[in-house]
Amino acid sequence: MSADFSAIDIGIARTSPPSEDTEEIREIEALIFDAIDRARRTIYIENQFLTAARIAQRLARRMVEQPALEAVIVAPHAHHSWLEAQVMRSGRTRFMHILDGAGVLDRVALVCPRVSENGKDVDVMVHSKVMIVDDVLMLVGSANLNNRSIGLDTECDLAIEAREAEQCRRVRRMRDRLLGHHCGVGPDAVAASLARSESIVTTALTLRAHGHYLERIDDGRVISGGSFTALESLADPERAIPPPTFLRSVLGQRPRGRALRRLAKIVGAGISVVTLMLVWRFTPLATLAQPDNLRQWLSFIAEIPGAFLIVLAAFIGGGLVVFPVLVLIAATAAAFGPWLGFLYAMIGAIASALVTYAVGAALGGEILETLAGPRLNRLRRSIVKRGVFAVAAIRLVPIAPFTLVNLVAGASKVRIDDYLLGTILGMAPGITLMCVLGYQIWSIIVEPTLLNTLLLLLAVAAWLAVSLAAQALILRWRRRIA
Repeated sequence: MSADFSAIDIGIARTSPPSEDTEEIREIEALIFDAIDRARRTIYIENQFLTAARIAQRLARRMVEQPALEAVIVAPHAHHSWLEAQVMRSGRTRFMHILDGAGVLDRVALVCPRVSENGKDVDVMVHSKVMIVDDVLMLVGSANLNNRSIGLDTECDLAIEAREAEQCRRVRRMRDRLLGHHCGVGPDAVAASLARSESIVTTALTLRAHGHYLERIDDGRVISGGSFTALESLADPERAIPPPTFLRSVLGQRPRGRALRRLAKIVGAGISVVTLMLVWRFTPLATLAQPDNLRQWLSFIAEIPGAFLIVLAAFIGGGLVVFPVLVLIAATAAAFGPWLGFLYAMIGAIASALVTYAVGAALGGEILETLAGPRLNRLRRSIVKRGVFAVAAIRLVPIAPFTLVNLVAGASKVRIDDYLLGTILGMAPGITLMCVLGYQIWSIIVEPTLLNTLLLLLAVAAWLAVSLAAQALILRWRRRIA
């Protein structure tokens, strides 16, 4: 099979919607307008959808300017899905009404290909996107003649402009071959019919062979009504639809240009966190998280000079690898006694909380704002209104891993003073309780009793009251400053 074209320039036209990083591209629309404006005798189109009113208006204007210009548009008789049948058919009907209103509809043939065999006629689906203007320009690509393809979707068309006699002949040959395919004849028969009738519309409607022919499409009247207007505005918009204010408040701002990359990062980070949690729970490393083993290790290093720095590094490192912080606190309290244990555990927990908060702020802020904006907004409002108590409550009732809470807080840009004070107030009762109980904490962890549980609940309730009182005082102080 020989090539249809050789040694010829190919133009590329694109459609691309605007993003945070790029301007919108409407090259295909501009190219179609230019092609219509150059048309003199014939326009041959194959396209699945035909709804762009701007193209219809341009075509109507050019046909008024050029009384000899004719157009054949090959399209599917009907669309398969319910949405396409309603939206695209209504849009196509409006397209044709624009031509009718300009008084040029008698020179336009909107047709569908059909095949007849054994007394049965069936429609042929049209999915191609081709436009051939006279014998000088051919477009082929991915763009439909609907609003989405010329303004919203990402599309690419190739263009061939014939500048020499042989190139013009090949463009004509391609048009005649395409039209003849639907009529069951070869390109020579199409060329002969065009020479006799001097009308591409007449040729399209009269040629038929081997059961193949083209039939006019009658879509009837335009379907009206608010529901269909809303459907069309959503299914076939001319430009990207900006979310209304109320929708932005629910879904957050529109994702930025690299949303997929950011999504991959946060998914990867989430998988890493979950994996580490499972590792400390179900693999041989779980033995390191056993309170007795950890307590023995800390008791050993308690005699080493610089033990505090080792404990501090253990808390920070443990936070980065999602090690259970409560186990670290309990083991530290048991190994160093009530006073040093409390001091080391508190400083270590705060240092770990600040480091992982900084990690969340550095790596996850834009990602979480993009993917869960409204949730973060609600969290920020909660922190502003009940800041210290909100953070303290999360620390008091560890419904999520310590490290995960820190990462989310950092990514959410929670006020650092609220975060730090809330962390201290929220973790202090647990650390105090473990330091006071000393070695007895192991029995509470390993074999909790009803009495131990009640005592713990009473301690938590008392500290909640203290946190509420502290929060009230802080809010009053802030109001005075404001």
